[in-house]
Amino acid sequence: YPVSQLVKVIVLEKETGIREAMQIMSLGTGSFYISWFATYAIQFLITSIVCTFFLAVTFVPQSNPVIVFFAFYLFCLSTIALAAMLASLFSKARLAALLSPVIFFILAMPLFAMDNAPAGVQWLLQFLSPSAFATCLQLIFTYEQSTGLGTKELSNPNDPVPMIGALFMLGIDTVIYISLALYFDAVFPSDWGTKRHPLFCIVEPFRWLTRKPEDDESEIPMDSRDPNGVFEDEDNSASANPVSVRIKGLRKQFTRGTDTFLAVNDVHLNLRENEVNVLLGHNGAGKTT
Repeated sequence: YPVSQLVKVIVLEKETGIREAMQIMSLGTGSFYISWFATYAIQFLITSIVCTFFLAVTFVPQSNPVIVFFAFYLFCLSTIALAAMLASLFSKARLAALLSPVIFFILAMPLFAMDNAPAGVQWLLQFLSPSAFATCLQLIFTYEQSTGLGTKELSNPNDPVPMIGALFMLGIDTVIYISLALYFDAVFPSDWGTKRHPLFCIVEPFRWLTRKPEDDESEIPMDSRDPNGVFEDEDNSASANPVSVRIKGLRKQFTRGTDTFLAVNDVHLNLRENEVNVLLGHNGAGKTT
């Protein structure tokens, strides 16, 4: 249920355009996810403490409560990251709420289906956080039948995946899921915003390293303006207001079937501080674009 609701709320903000509106007002993608992560991390911290307390006084009184707490809390953190990753794959909140619990359940199945698999396979399954948490629970209840799970049993070489390994993988899973959420959110198409190149992690650093020095303001190339039009010259004097937004070669075209429609044709424009800029044009001139 928490996975379903968290995914639904994140996708709903994307579907209704609330998130896009906040990003227009300078909210960064990283800040957006950090706020969600911090909010639910605090809520799940309380939940993990309560679960640890009740287990310590009922089912696992011999096990170290600190280890039990970290098993629950690291799983909760990985669940928040997993929900963020799943939310980046959906654009409709209702569909996301229906499918996310099913995906979450499927991720927990492989470990139980391959309980007697070799150690290497079981280590690979730890990249699925529900399977890693299932490993933690198996070890906790297995050791509880004898002396309980303590610090000495954290790295027992007789366990295919020791407790310390499962806890470590829950932390690794959290980092992986957050990274994938940021990547999918950047490259997957949606109704809002402009998506980045699938290889932007490689392409953008390469462009930055091979970029040319900024052109001098007096050498801005001519754009697609009417050659017979009347235009004011750019004021580059020392007394001119500083430039807040600099647009160089802005271009946008749409494809309708086999036809290509050019909405914005290589616009060069400087917007300066303490000035009001207005776009005037007939219907279809490209003002909104």
